[in-house]
Amino acid sequence: MEAGALITLVATPQPLYVLTSSADDTVKLWSIESGACIQTLVHEDAVKSASFSGDGTSVLTASHDRTAKLWSMESGACVQTFVGHGAEVVSAAFSGDGVRVGVSADIAVDNVMVADIAVDAAGAVDGSAVDTADRG
Repeated sequence: MEAGALITLVATPQPLYVLTSSADDTVKLWSIESGACIQTLVHEDAVKSASFSGDGTSVLTASHDRTAKLWSMESGACVQTFVGHGAEVVSAAFSGDGVRVGVSADIAVDNVMVADIAVDAAGAVDGSAVDTADRG
């Protein structure tokens, strides 16, 4: 795959944003109205998937760098990193209620991690919990 090849494209309903993941190790948040890149999120290897949380406040990414990451849409900061896979992470998804993520690596069907998203007492994502290893 060529560096920079587009891998994922997803859109939000309101406000109008598009999220792209790429072989150039980045995820970019774009404004549909202006066409401008609003945020660039960086992994250490190709990013295989990216998705918005149900409430539109977070982005979840999966990368060949063997991690999945939870990002703040507002700040662009990585607020939680999910580690522990022995292979490239190829997909990650939010649970329906938005309090867990599922992460899958590119080696076997049974290599799926389910992890809680760290939140503080007010229910906001807690950026102090940055590493979550698969302990199951």
